[in-house]
Amino acid sequence: MAADVLPIVGGDFNISSDEDNRLGYYQNILRKKWLITHEIGCKNCEGTEFYRGSWSFFDALLFPPSMQEGSMGRASWRVDPTSIRTPTDRLIQVSRNLTPARFDEDQPTGVSDHYPMYAEIYQPDGTLKTP
Repeated sequence: MAADVLPIVGGDFNISSDEDNRLGYYQNILRKKWLITHEIGCKNCEGTEFYRGSWSFFDALLFPPSMQEGSMGRASWRVDPTSIRTPTDRLIQVSRNLTPARFDEDQPTGVSDHYPMYAEIYQPDGTLKTP
């Protein structure tokens, strides 16, 4: 990858907490090359998807390690771990049991069966914030 390329990956990875515990997709594979939103921030997040009584991080944003605050890497952008969250501030997104509200065209209510991930990135002004 070229030095001036800064990849940011985001999406629905469909990795359940059970699969991650057994197979270590986030823990043993992705963590080796990426900063993972729910590992570097999102301290109050339970997950993005709720299924059969268990929360999972189906959705994630992945950043190169050079974007970590305090990194001496070459990236001119940083990710702010304190900004990472699952946006749930719209009532239409949240069901009565405080889980993602699936879309129901008959009502119409709901949005999706999982929450998105949110993170802010910034360009440091020469001095990096420390976590």
